[in-house]
Amino acid sequence: MTCPAPVGVVPKEDCADIADDFGALSVEGALPLAGAGRYAEQRLAAIRAVGALAQSIKEQRVRLCEAYVHCTVPVAERDAQDQVLSGAMRSLIDLWNRRRLASLDEVTRFREAVRAVEQRVSPGVESSSGQEGGRVYSPVPPRRFNAGEVLERMSDPAIAFRAEAGSVMVSTTTEGKHDALLSKPDALVLPAGHRYRLEVTGAYRPAVPSLVQPGDELLARLAYRAAGAATLQLALRSLEDPEAVESTDTFTVANGETGAHEAKLTADPQQTGFYLGVTVKGAPVELDEIELLRAGRVIATGRLGAPGTRSECTPGAGRALHCPPGEGDRVTLGQPEGYLILDLRDATGPRASTRALSLEGGRSVDALVGEGAQLVVTLVGSGSVTLERIQVSDLGL
Repeated sequence: MTCPAPVGVVPKEDCADIADDFGALSVEGALPLAGAGRYAEQRLAAIRAVGALAQSIKEQRVRLCEAYVHCTVPVAERDAQDQVLSGAMRSLIDLWNRRRLASLDEVTRFREAVRAVEQRVSPGVESSSGQEGGRVYSPVPPRRFNAGEVLERMSDPAIAFRAEAGSVMVSTTTEGKHDALLSKPDALVLPAGHRYRLEVTGAYRPAVPSLVQPGDELLARLAYRAAGAATLQLALRSLEDPEAVESTDTFTVANGETGAHEAKLTADPQQTGFYLGVTVKGAPVELDEIELLRAGRVIATGRLGAPGTRSECTPGAGRALHCPPGEGDRVTLGQPEGYLILDLRDATGPRASTRALSLEGGRSVDALVGEGAQLVVTLVGSGSVTLERIQVSDLGL
């Protein structure tokens, strides 16, 4: 490429290729899961800050390319700026791939690391976390309501309802799924085309307490016989974030291998609704023994018919389970029978939901909604919930 003097002949650069290279990082797929559980608001803000910064770096690099191909930026200056922007994008991608956002401390450290990357490409400029997809929006102050002002009972006859002093309490003694409360459209107004976060505070009490409590230190162990090369995983999952991988143990077994395995697992102190999941991939495996222990005491076993055990396996030799490979857990131990669901629904159906066994510290649900958006509170299994406050945050278009 030839430019007028004094620039002269310079290497050619394709701005479309630059845009593709710098547009690889996307955070959109992480938002639905991040909107569930405690500290959802802070976690979502941190994730959106990554998306906004990635977009900013991309735009800066494309502008640099366009200036360069129009011969207004010398090669040396282009190279120096490219080194800064490329390094920042690599750091941001690495930070994103290593993210851990379960606790408030982890979210805070993550935000600080994102800001450090941002200062490398925009020193002295206010954080881009107030931008979404390159569009600046002015945050709207949250709206706060007493639950009794904006929620009304639904028609399920299995639900008992009581309202007092601005709060509402619903309960059921029957199993199954019961839609209990619905937001009043004229009291909790959610105009279409906006993304909202609804945070609910109060107290939930399942009829049967959860087997695994937040912060529990556990030992999972199993014995196995493999019909072929297989990969097994022991995972302590939470109803609030079943895809989280912080407390998992994965190992491989050879064709015909017989053995035993133990894994130490820790229940995240910031979440609730824990249970043990066992996955099998590659080849069928017979599981002779699955146990979950706390402080040396067995609190759950994986035998067919044992309390709290669910299985996609069939009876094997003796008390063993014959588990074919497949997606999802083949066996679960201690999965809660009762829990609470917060749903955001509109005229098209459910938009987002959060499952929880506690409202301590608040739980939130986050979604972009269409016409007729409402909050629905659902009880699964026996239990009761008292709802006290609802906070609505408008996150913009």
